[in-house]
This record gives sequence, C-alpha cells and structure tokens, in this order.
Amino acid sequence: MTASNRITRQRWLDNAVQLAAQEFQALGYAVPELLISCGFPSTGSRSHRVGECWPTRLCTGGLNQIFISPVLDDPQEVLGVIFHELVHAVDDCKSGHGKAFKQIATHIGLTGKMIHAHPGEELSKKVQQMAESLGHYPHKRLLSKTSSRPARERPSAHCPKCGYRVPMLKKFLEFGPPICPVDHVQLHPAGDW
Repeated sequence: MTASNRITRQRWLDNAVQLAAQEFQALGYAVPELLISCGFPSTGSRSHRVGECWPTRLCTGGLNQIFISPVLDDPQEVLGVIFHELVHAVDDCKSGHGKAFKQIATHIGLTGKMIHAHPGEELSKKVQQMAESLGHYPHKRLLSKTSSRPARERPSAHCPKCGYRVPMLKKFLEFGPPICPVDHVQLHPAGDW
C-alpha cells in the first residue's frame, strides 16, 4: 500500500462511526452528525477515561464531539468506546449515565456498570466483524504519564491493637503520635514522619 492509499487514523475513526451508526439505525436510533478525534479527555492524560463525548451546547459548531483516548490502540477496544460515546451523542449527553443512557445502551448491546458500559457478548461479535472490515487501527498508543517523583506516604499513626488510623498534620508531628481512643495506647507512626 502506498502512502497515498494508506488509511489515516482520522479516516479509520470516521469509518468506524459510520459502521457503528448503522447498528444504531437498525434499532431505531439516529446518530447525529458529529466529529470524532483521538485525544485525551478533559480530565487529562492521567485520567482513566478512555472516551468522552461533548454535548452540542458546548461545541460552537453545533455538533457533538467525541474523543478517543490515545492510550488505546486495539481496534475492538476503540470500537467499544465508540459505541459507548455514540450513546451519549444520541442523547446529546443529557442524561449522563442515567436512565435514558441505560435504556439506549442496553438496547444496542452494551453491558456492565453504565459509566463503564462495554459491548456484551452479542455486540462483541459485531464489533469483532467491524474491526476486521476496518483493518488495523493506524495508531500507536501513548503511554500514560507517570510522576517523576516517588510517591511519599502521608504521615499517619495507627494502633497496633485495633488498627485505628489517624492522619497526622506536619505541624503536629513534633508532639509525637496521639493515644488510641479505643485501646488507650500510644499510636505507632507510619508514613513520612
């Protein structure tokens, strides 16, 4: 395949939306015209969100906009996220993950907790077929950023008998650990004293 014939990530995502929209249409749901792209959610690169749909009221072009996290590179996983986000687009993000979202999501074959709704067994078969027809997702996943500083455990104190734990403020560390209100013994320091 020459460079001019190679499918771009954007074209792949647009084609994926068209295929998924056919499944919605077959069940009586109209997927609105929308824009889709690869990008981090509004909560940032350290978020566990893998997709996000913006409502038309927040988009100056009047179209829903969907973002697929760049930490994903598996075509079936990306398609599963697209189905989830298309439910939001059909609802124009009005119900969050509430009753209307759940009604549409379960009807098209999403399952699990609605905030993480993913293709169930039947829809997964269709997603697999779609992934095969779309071919390779032309994207190499980004690794999530990690903090360059080692995490420090916040100072606290715990009871060796009952396990009672209390967080300690730095300004009170000089006084030493407090007394357990249950067992009346001095608590043991834990964390970064």
